[in-house]
Amino acid sequence: DEWQRVFATNRDVGECSIDAAAMARRSLKNTALGYLMELDDVGIRRMCVEQFHAGNNMTDVVTALVFLINNEGAEGDAALATFYSQWQGDNLVLDKWFAIQSTCRRPDTLQRVVALTRHSAFNIKNPNRVRAVVGAFAHGNHVRFHDRSGAGYTLLGDYVVALNALN
Repeated sequence: DEWQRVFATNRDVGECSIDAAAMARRSLKNTALGYLMELDDVGIRRMCVEQFHAGNNMTDVVTALVFLINNEGAEGDAALATFYSQWQGDNLVLDKWFAIQSTCRRPDTLQRVVALTRHSAFNIKNPNRVRAVVGAFAHGNHVRFHDRSGAGYTLLGDYVVALNALN
């Protein structure tokens, strides 16, 4: 109940502001939403989806996307498709889209990373894109990268070899 109160009382009303107080409220609200999303509650997931669609700033949209993709509901994949459709023309935001998936905590993340390396927007000759997919996975996904199978290490090693040949 307390986290729901914190979330509700710190929601942005109207236009997004970039002053320190507004940024602090967004941070607190998104922290509350993160804790609430751990409950795996349909109503809370709906709140997160609403934030994703209604977000008037990239912080709220990306935060909601991260929370949705880390849960195994269909909402996360739908949000990823929407985000890609909206931002596919902006390379910096698209790199964020790749990195969000590479740092996902779901058990299928390694398979997702491999699939991302085959995505039409991925190019091994684009250093930012490689960093957003392979680098984010190796550096930002401690659980899935260090999986006992060693598959994360193998993936990274294969890319080091491939990139070395290009350099």
